[in-house]
Amino acid sequence: MAALLVLLYLAYLVRSLRGGELAESEAIDALHLGLLIERVAARLGYDPREHGENPHLVFVALQTLIALALIVAGAHLFVTEVEWLSTHVLDVPIAVVALLIAPLATELPEKFNSVLWISRDKDTLALGNITGAMAFQGTLPVTLGIVFTDWDLSLAWGTTGFLNAFSIVLAVVSGGILYVRARSADGEPMNPRPFLVGGVFYAAFIVVLVYFVVALGVTASGGH
Repeated sequence: MAALLVLLYLAYLVRSLRGGELAESEAIDALHLGLLIERVAARLGYDPREHGENPHLVFVALQTLIALALIVAGAHLFVTEVEWLSTHVLDVPIAVVALLIAPLATELPEKFNSVLWISRDKDTLALGNITGAMAFQGTLPVTLGIVFTDWDLSLAWGTTGFLNAFSIVLAVVSGGILYVRARSADGEPMNPRPFLVGGVFYAAFIVVLVYFVVALGVTASGGH
């Protein structure tokens, strides 16, 4: 399954790169690192050139690596604090806190980015931002989880494994509904209301999660 997910992401990359010309008509902001280099060069008396609007590949790669390093550092900090919050403050299983907070911490910023791009009439970039994030997080991070962590999936009521399994079922059903709805549109404008079904499922999951913690007394040690 892990190998299949990696292959699926590689296939997604190939198809995305082949269709990259779709985003050419939408202006992309200047490279932040290039603009910084321009300002520094101008102050030192050198020709600033156009490193922002027409950056060299080296600067693009360097800014990407810097952003990646910040993402890794932020993820490490996030995981550490989630563990501390679950064990020392809330006394609930780490998986419970992760299932509740992780989607908000990882996906909500992506949605805000897309809202900002739509407000600037960059619809292709907005949609690509969401689909790219979903394709990545649904394959590579999941692959790491499959290979390097234990899976606790159970249908036993009142256990953390049940919450894990329940969240997977909701995600698969929600994704299937949205896929069928999108495929049935046949190029016609779609009513956004059916796509809110994912929010309904997420609300149902939160209700079950809170019930497990409050009513059933699920704790960090896995007891009741």
